Amino acid sequence: MNRTTNYNLNQWEADDKIQRTDFNADNAKIDAALAGKAEQSALSALTQTVAGLPPQIPAIITGSYTGDGRAERFLNLGFTPKAVFIITSYGAVFDSSNGSNTCHGGLALPGLPVVAGGYTCLEVKTGGVGLHHWYEHTSTFTRSYSTNTEKTVYYYIALK
Repeated sequence: MNRTTNYNLNQWEADDKIQRTDFNADNAKIDAALAGKAEQSALSALTQTVAGLPPQIPAIITGSYTGDGRAERFLNLGFTPKAVFIITSYGAVFDSSNGSNTCHGGLALPGLPVVAGGYTCLEVKTGGVGLHHWYEHTSTFTRSYSTNTEKTVYYYIALK
């Protein structure tokens, strides 16, 4: 009796004695081969599905900086964040006590800066974050936006 090349299945010739066990053995080989092909097909389909999914969850980057008092400052993160949240080390984001309005931070998104009193306090920029410091004091109020007050420590969380 001859055998096939790939799966070693029986190939009967005219004078061979045909056995039921030969058929059962061949059917088991065929079944195993088809099962492997079906698993490979399912794996290929899953691979294509995963490739079509959106990117992974953004990395969370944390850090701190100390303000230097300049009116404009760029905090280079080495990437353009999808979102950035800044707060002072003493927990302030916005202060409206004693007749003052002061923006110390907040949540900025690309194209959606933190704005207080018509002034930009914090903004996402290419490669990092734009920080601003401005102060106005009159006899009736104090108004400022300051994510860069000199000697103030700020904490940030940025989504990469």
